[in-house]
Amino acid sequence: MLSCLGVTAKLPPGDPGLLFKTPILNQTILIKEALLQRERHGGLEGARVATKLYLPFDGANPLEGGRTVFFGQRTFDAGMSELLDLSVDERRKALDFDKMVLRTLDELPTFAPFLLKDKLERAGLTCSPLYFEISDNEWNEIRRYIRDRFRLILDKVVGGHGTAAALERLIDALWDLQDTRALDNLSKAFGLPSLDSAEIFYSWKGVLYFAWEYARVKPRVHDMLRWFLDVPRILPRFAPALRPDVERAMLGLQAQLVTVLRAVEDELGEYEGAFNELFLDGKGSSRFTGFLRRSRTVFNSIGGGVGQLQHAAEIWDELTRGFPRRQANYETILELEVGVGDVVSRARTVN
Repeated sequence: MLSCLGVTAKLPPGDPGLLFKTPILNQTILIKEALLQRERHGGLEGARVATKLYLPFDGANPLEGGRTVFFGQRTFDAGMSELLDLSVDERRKALDFDKMVLRTLDELPTFAPFLLKDKLERAGLTCSPLYFEISDNEWNEIRRYIRDRFRLILDKVVGGHGTAAALERLIDALWDLQDTRALDNLSKAFGLPSLDSAEIFYSWKGVLYFAWEYARVKPRVHDMLRWFLDVPRILPRFAPALRPDVERAMLGLQAQLVTVLRAVEDELGEYEGAFNELFLDGKGSSRFTGFLRRSRTVFNSIGGGVGQLQHAAEIWDELTRGFPRRQANYETILELEVGVGDVVSRARTVN
């Protein structure tokens, strides 16, 4: 979720750091939402994860309801014209610019601060750092991790054909994705189509970020899973009439969470296997090239899965941490079934 509404409230009116030129868009909350097959229509036929704009009726109470529209739907322009007088040239030009910003954001599987900052900076879009609150230390830690992984692979593939300085320039090219010639040469080295090189290498970068992020959140996710697995100990605390509902909710959520977790770990395991074949085992680059060819799909899949696990863990933590040893009551169990269940059931059925 990206609360433009929240950032706007912290900035003075007309601040140049606002993300959008159209004032009403700065009052929205942007949400990445997995689309079920039946929901892919109206211009979103090929989308698995879409960007939903939520405009609260009352900005002070956003949970009281509001208007929603998906960016990319054919009804988006019509919806905007109902809210704006687009006969005014200045407003129309502002909305055209903002649609470019939304297209940039729509390419992301989540609004993770690192990805958001990286994407906006590479697109040449400047905005307040409040949109992506990430410390310099965390940014530099992720940057080092990604560049080190780039270095290990590139040293195997092209390291014997140039100086150390040349290798660093290639790493810079992968990080910045601006040097078209260098990216084309790397595509040839991997046997990839140069036409898609920037997208392929950006997706590799994204997969590396999510590998780093998953390692960071994995302990919390596993704590949540252990809690859902603790049904035998939890059930006796409830009246016999309530136990079937509690058991159904707990085991059902646990099974769905495990499905998402396994999908993420399978994709990451496939990447690590391809990496190890090339870097450690010396078996050649064919498996790693195969990963690169499908890296966009892997990026979206892992990104969506990690985002859903994080969201589920946040809901679980928020609802249970007020209870001693997280011994939630019956009402909270049912809240979890709805809140966590909505997140992970979409993750499970989106394909």
